[in-house]
Amino acid sequence: MKNSYPHILFLFAFFLGGCASSIPKNISSTPEPDLSYEEFRTGGSQQMDKLVRWGGEIIAVENEATHSMVEILSYELGRRGRPLEQDEYQGRFIARINEFLDPEYYKKGRQLTVYGRLSREVEKDISAHTYSYPVIDVEQYYLWPEYARLERVYVSPVHFHPYHLRSPFIHPFYGHPYWYRYHY
Repeated sequence: MKNSYPHILFLFAFFLGGCASSIPKNISSTPEPDLSYEEFRTGGSQQMDKLVRWGGEIIAVENEATHSMVEILSYELGRRGRPLEQDEYQGRFIARINEFLDPEYYKKGRQLTVYGRLSREVEKDISAHTYSYPVIDVEQYYLWPEYARLERVYVSPVHFHPYHLRSPFIHPFYGHPYWYRYHY
């Protein structure tokens, strides 16, 4: 009988490799030095030509002949590079990506993290206000999967099993008239 350990080790390595993350290394790890959006705003033009890893929520995508310009509302990044959902945003920036991005897939509200070099600032109007956007020439980017969102749905007590409503021995939250369902 042949030794089957190499086959088992190969299968184990194969399945373990399938669990590896598809997040690019420059997105998931903090660059050195880590120039934040606030540091850029206080430092001004001396910060140009530096590598940054910024992210946030997509506002708009404009496709041009050779590249796409993605306007992003900047948020602080978590430890793996995903924008943190919070109330306070840091500002806006534009990511210049050298390929076509489908605006239906890269739609408003999706989270995007980019890694690249600060190249310049451009001024655009937001309503009646002129805003100065830093532009990043993107080397790598990652569109984060959407979170599953819970929706609270009221269900009439008639739909519950009668024992859930009458038993004094149930958990106080077990028979409440709300169900939750996921939306993606």
